[in-house]
Parts: sequence; C-alpha cells; structure tokens
Amino acid sequence: METITADQYLVKKINKALILSIIRDHSPLSKPEIVTKSGLNRGTVSRLVNELESDSIIKQLGEGVSSGGRKPTMYSINGDSGFVIGITVKSKLLEVALADLNGQIVKRFTKELRSNTPKFVIKNIIESIKEMQDHAKESLFQITCIGIGFPGMIDENGTVLKAPSLKWNSVDLRQTIVDTFRIPCVVDNQARVGLIGEKQFDKNNLLTDTLYISVGNVIGSAATIKNELFRGYNGLSGEAGHLIVKYNGKRCSCGSKGCWQMYASTNTLLKKLSSVPKVAEQLDASPFSQLSVEFLETLAGQNNPLVIKEIEEIGRFLGIGLISLVNVLNPKNVLIGGDITKLKKWVEPSLIETLRSNVLPDHNKNLDILFSELGSDSTIIGAIAIALTHFFENDYHVSSE
Repeated sequence: METITADQYLVKKINKALILSIIRDHSPLSKPEIVTKSGLNRGTVSRLVNELESDSIIKQLGEGVSSGGRKPTMYSINGDSGFVIGITVKSKLLEVALADLNGQIVKRFTKELRSNTPKFVIKNIIESIKEMQDHAKESLFQITCIGIGFPGMIDENGTVLKAPSLKWNSVDLRQTIVDTFRIPCVVDNQARVGLIGEKQFDKNNLLTDTLYISVGNVIGSAATIKNELFRGYNGLSGEAGHLIVKYNGKRCSCGSKGCWQMYASTNTLLKKLSSVPKVAEQLDASPFSQLSVEFLETLAGQNNPLVIKEIEEIGRFLGIGLISLVNVLNPKNVLIGGDITKLKKWVEPSLIETLRSNVLPDHNKNLDILFSELGSDSTIIGAIAIALTHFFENDYHVSSE
C-alpha cells in the first residue's frame, strides 16, 4: 500500500474538488474535456475520475461524440447518491427544501412560526431536518450538508451575532445543528445566500459587479465585485436595511431611528394598509386568510388606487436608499429580489425614476436595474448551493490508499 503524505493528500483533495466543480458546472463531460478545462494532466484526471466513479460521486452517462478515435465516455454528478437540505428563516415562516447532489429539489415545504424565540425556531428547524432525513435514508450518502439562510449578522462560525427583526443575540445556530445531527452545516446571511442563489442561474456571468437588495419583512443586501462575493472586513456586510434615510425617523428593531427598512420593506407596506378599513373589508370578502403581499398584488391588479399609491411610495423609498448605495459602490447591476418582486409592476416605475434622477450621472451610465425572476425563491436555492459547495469542497474526503 502506497503511503500518502499530508501534502499529497491536500493536493489530491484540491484536484478532486476542482474536477467535481468542473463536472457540476459543465456536465456531461469526457475525461479529455476535463483535462482541457482543469489544466491537470491526463493521468491525474483519469485516476481521480475513476476514484470518483468508484465512490459513486459521479456516474457514466454513456458515450459522447467522437473527434476521430473511440467515442469518449461522458460523466456527470451522481445526483441520487446523496442529498442536501436548504433552509431559509423568515420572521413568520420557515422554508425547507431537500435537493439531490445535482441541486434538483425533490421535496419542499413551509412551516409557520408562531414565535421567533431561538428555542422555538431551532426546535422547528430540527423537526424539519428529521422529516427530510426520513426521505433521504435510502441513498448512499443520505444528508451530506445543511445550508441555512438567516436574516441577521452571521459570523464565520455560523453564530447569529444579532438579528434585530427576530430579537436574536449571540445564538450558535450552526453548532447546535451540527451537535444534534453530526452533519456539516453552513449558516450565512440571508441576502448573501439569496445572491448566491441568483448566481446559480447566471450562466452568462452577467452578475459580476452587482448590488443585490432583498426586500421582504426586512431589507438585506449583498454584492459581487469582479465576480467575487463581498463579505466585508469580518464578514458582516449587507445590513443595508439599517441605512438611515430619515433623520430621527421611525424607531427600528435595531434601536436606531429612520432605518431604510422602516420605510421600504413589505412589512411597512402591510402595516400601513392593515389600518385602512376598506382594505380590511376587501380582505374579509376574499379567499385570503390574512393580509399579505399576494393579497395586495391582487388588489393592485384590480386597479385599487389606494393600494397602488402605497406600493408606489415603497418604490420611491427604495430608490432613495439605492441612491447612496449606487453612489458608493458604483455597481453594473442593481438586482431587486425578495417578496417585493411580486409587486414589480407598481414598484418599478417610482423606484427607477427616483434612482435615475438623483444618482450621480457617471454612476448612472450603463447601470442596469433588474428585478429577480426567482423572487423569494433565490434564498432557498442559495441555501442548497452553499450546502452542495461545502460538501464537494470540504466533506467529500479522498481515500488514503
């Protein structure tokens, strides 16, 4: 038996991770195509591909087109060999999805959260993971990793340092999940996870310099600079919802006054319209059980002038906050995501007019303002993506023979 040193083990692990990344992004691929894309020599690629196939991480898909000799064998990720779980936590809702190793969602559900206390939310997360484990128990690797998008400041260890909207402080969410299940877990800021989700569908690599704004009950942000995800000095970037847009304004859950999310979030919109008698009457006469963005979308679609006016006001305040962010960051794209995308038709005009008429002229040149087609789904897709990446890069260990 050949002895492998620590350095050789590390090189082998890096090379396997590279090959897996290439196959994930470009499958089906032949060994010669992997050689070309990886820059590794043919012997190394052949040996590692054979090991990955032997370990059931990848599988053969049959023969490809010949370029002159024998038809090459094509390879792809063996999606059925294991699963990951993606979870996103909102103020009143838990979204959970089970995906195979190709990232295809095979099961998904939501759970209402009657309380936002750490004990209650974590209890529901654990129950949800157990339910997904039952579905995955027949696969070779079962659950390989859990990814969680959380609305707050998350440190590099997956600890929720502060989540004002949920009133969480210093909760070691990742370690709690790891200790409970002995399964790797990745926890990251919800907006950052949302941008990662958007990048999964960016096949033309258009989101290289992008400011992403997630607008729901709160406002979060994330950014790519030269195609790299920006995290800030200690990983806590993205709290754009606490940008002050009105001096001495409304009190925010963070303790400050005048925060952007107090004027431009869907929560603000719902609260404002909940006190309008006519809206309450229409809600009682509708099939909707509670005031929601979906209900407001229905009313706006019926040309309700009061609802449209308030949605347009949200658009203006979104534009006001974006003026400062665009002037500072100079992005190529502003991408709006989250629940607000359901109201795009009425939000977009006032947002664009406010932003473009006030941002610096040179920053306005070539600036694209986009609305996500994934909407609020980007976060659950991103949670799956960070779990898959962690498994393929860290938790699929090479053998030491």
